[in-house]
Amino acid sequence: MGELVEQTFPHPIGEVGRTYRYAYRHGAWTGLISRLGSGLGQTLVPDSPSVPGITYHADGGVRAIRYGNGRITTIEVNAAYLPQRISVAGGRRVEAFDAPFRFPESGRVRAEARRYRSSSGASCRATASAASRWPSSLG
Repeated sequence: MGELVEQTFPHPIGEVGRTYRYAYRHGAWTGLISRLGSGLGQTLVPDSPSVPGITYHADGGVRAIRYGNGRITTIEVNAAYLPQRISVAGGRRVEAFDAPFRFPESGRVRAEARRYRSSSGASCRATASAASRWPSSLG
């Protein structure tokens, strides 16, 4: 089965459609360009031979996504390849975002966004819990 190379989303009659073009390397998705009509493309996830836009862990899960605006999302995993931390760094609008995940004995997933600061100086902190339970053998 082949990879999705290009996708155009529906749009109202009389308006120009948006097309997304995907880049792959060795069967893995590594880049994304958005184009409105026949205009210039906007690189959402840059891809180059030396630095792929998306890198992967050994199990095939996403390790990092490098965006066109300079931000990088990094996903760290534990020994069972469950998310351990998701962080965003770089760019101009957000200085940093860091959300460690914990898998306590109860089996409930807990993520806590430590702190991030917007360009306006606002500081935020958030906590989220999920009711999902993971088998103790996974975490």
